[in-house]
Formats: sequence, structure tokens, C-alpha cells
Amino acid sequence: MQEDSNTKSNLILYLILRQLGANPKLQKCDGNKTVDIAIEEAKIHIEVDGVHHNKDSYQALSDLKRTYHDLQKGITTIRIPNSLVLTAQTGFNKPYGTYPYGAYKTEHNFFLFVPNPLNSALPNKQRVFAIRDNTESKVYKFSDFNGGNAVRDTFLDTEYLVVGDENLIVAFQINGSISSLNFTYDYQDTEIFFKDDEGNKWNMFGEAIEGPRTGQKMGSAKSVTSMWFAIAAFFPNPLIYSE
Repeated sequence: MQEDSNTKSNLILYLILRQLGANPKLQKCDGNKTVDIAIEEAKIHIEVDGVHHNKDSYQALSDLKRTYHDLQKGITTIRIPNSLVLTAQTGFNKPYGTYPYGAYKTEHNFFLFVPNPLNSALPNKQRVFAIRDNTESKVYKFSDFNGGNAVRDTFLDTEYLVVGDENLIVAFQINGSISSLNFTYDYQDTEIFFKDDEGNKWNMFGEAIEGPRTGQKMGSAKSVTSMWFAIAAFFPNPLIYSE
């Protein structure tokens, strides 16, 4: 299994555990090694393993030593093959991996139900992120975030941080002492999603997980990820961010 598959499986499992209220930590260093996912309150370490963990004898011995080290500290290690996290074998007979709607995502004038109104400012099926407030909205194109980007912008007299990449964009309100900080996208296959020039590191939920502001959380923004035609239909004449 390739490294990017390991990264995806770690993040998928982390998000599921978080939704269940488990308070997991992604890529947690325990002073001796880095653990894929740690649930500190329950003294559980979760390792999401690629196929080489079963085929490489040296890797297997290293894994055993790591598990023994945890046991000495009263920590239980659970090892999960990443193929189980990413598997399409869910027990349901569905064509996973096959898009069922033909050219719907790529043909800008093909609709199952024609929306009204249409807005020609952007291609209908272009993927966008939108900050919304009642009947008004401001749109950010995913194409502007290729490779990672962090944008400070103002919408309806409120300042926002919009940060992400071509796969995921999130936004937070900026106010108080946070307003003096400069932010940079910093996702490197860990829980850290962006950082600032004060030495803080933040996750995708706007929580400071390293640095002097550890534990501080940014204000949330009302937002949605969608196709352009849907935003334009629900929020007529939305603003479009331009660098």
C-alpha cells in the first residue's frame, strides 16, 4: 500500500473517532516514537499499518518492540491494516469507485433538475467553498488553493481566515489578539493544518495544538462546500474572492 493510502486511512479513522467523541490525537509523539493515533485518556495507541508491516520481518520485530514498550507503560496498542479502513468490502453489494451519474460532474450544462437562477460568472460545476450569512455569500475557488493557501479576507465587516488546499478548505473568524497573527498553510500528513508567525500550530478545526496558544479555539464560520450553480441558486449574485 502506498504512503498516501496510509495517510488517508489515518485521517479517515481519526475523523471517525473524533465524531464519536474519543478525543484522538493524530501523529502523537510519546517521547520515544510517533504514534499514528493516540487516545490518551483511554491509554490506547492505534497504528494503521500498510502491507509491509506483514511482509518485512525487521518491520514486524520493530512493531513488536513498540508494542512491548507501550505495555510497560500500561498502554494498549491496537494495530489495524489500512486496507480495512479503506476497503469497499462493506457487506453491501454496491459498485464502489464507479461514479453512477455519467458526465454530471464534468458537463457544465447537464442537470438532473435545472436550477434557477443560473449564474455564468463561473462554470456551473466548478467546486467552490462559500462563507454564508443569511441571504449573502462569498465564494472561494478550490483552484486558488492548489498546493495549499491561507487567505485573510473580509466579508460583511467580519474578518476571516480561509485556509486549505485543492481537497479541503476551512474558514474561521479572526478577532481579538488573533488579528495580529499571520497564517500559513502547513499540512504535512499530521494533525497540523496551518501555523502562524507566533509559533502556534492549528488543526483543521481551528484549535491550537502547539505553541503559546495551545487549547485556544478560533471562532467558527458558517460555510459550505458545493458546486457553483448551487451556491448561485441559493445565494443570488454571491461575491467571488479574487487574489
